[in-house]
Amino acid sequence: MYSPKNYAVMRGLVAVAAAVALFASTDVLAQPLIINFDYTQTDSQTGSGMFSGTFDGIIFTGDMPSAAVTQNDQSGLTVPAGMVGYMDGAANPSTNGNDFGVHLGWSGSVTLQGNDGTQAYQVNVPLVFSDGTFNGGVPGTPQADWAYSAEVTDDDGAGNDAYGDGFRVAGWLGEPTQGHRHSGSTESFVQGAVDAFTMGGTHGQVDENGWGDDLGIAISFRNGPTDADGAFLGGSGPVFVDSVSWQGGLTVDPATIQVVPEPSGLTLVVCMTAGIVLRLRRRSRRT
Repeated sequence: MYSPKNYAVMRGLVAVAAAVALFASTDVLAQPLIINFDYTQTDSQTGSGMFSGTFDGIIFTGDMPSAAVTQNDQSGLTVPAGMVGYMDGAANPSTNGNDFGVHLGWSGSVTLQGNDGTQAYQVNVPLVFSDGTFNGGVPGTPQADWAYSAEVTDDDGAGNDAYGDGFRVAGWLGEPTQGHRHSGSTESFVQGAVDAFTMGGTHGQVDENGWGDDLGIAISFRNGPTDADGAFLGGSGPVFVDSVSWQGGLTVDPATIQVVPEPSGLTLVVCMTAGIVLRLRRRSRRT
C-alpha cells in the first residue's frame, strides 16, 4: 500500500542501488575523475578559485580555498600592498624557484558536492598531484593539464628598476622545497622605465616528477641577465608579481565518490524518536 513513508524508504533504496550499478563497471572506475581548478591570486592576502569536474553524468563543483602565500626574504623587503610577492634573483635549472620568488600552496583535502539531476553525491579531493592510476589504470593516462601566467612589473619611481634582456619566468609546480620547473616566456626590461608584462603563458601536464606533491606553484625567474661577475642584473630592486593566474586539474579515484542519500521515512522516524526521548529526559531532570 502506498504511503509517503514507504515511498521515501523506497527512494533511498533505489538511490543506493543506482550508485552500486553506476560504479560496478571496472571500465568506468579505471578512468579517473578529473577535478579542474581555476584560481587567481591578486595580492599576498587575496585569492579565489573554483573546482569543477564531471564523472559519468555527475557534476561536481565547489569553491577553492585561498592559497598559503610564501615569500622569500633574501631582499628583506615587505611585500607592497596590492602585490602577491616579488622575484629578486634568477634560479638555475637545478635550483627551486621558491628560493627567489613567491609560492602559492595548498594542503589537505576538500569535499565537493555533486548531482546528476536526480541524485546527490559527494567526493573527497586530496590536494595532491596524482598519476591517475586507479583500479588497474595505466600510470599517467589520462593526465590533468595545467597552465599559468603572472603579471609582473618593476617600479622605477620607487627606485626599483629592473633592466636587461633575457628575463625568463618559470613556474615550479608542487611543494615549496621540491617543485618541478616549467619554463615560460622571456622579456626584456628597459632601464629608466616602468616595465609591465604578462609572463608565463605556458601549459603542459604533470609528470612523474610532480606526482605525490601537494598542489602548489612558485613563480620566479629561471634566468636573467648577469654582469661580468655573474651577479643578477635586477637594478636596485626586485621585480614584483602583481597577480598570478593558474589553471589545472587533479586526478581523483572515482571509487571514492559517495551517494548522499535522501532522508528516508525510517530515518525521519528515528530522528523524531531520538528527539522525543531527549525531551523526556530533560523534563525528568527538572522534576
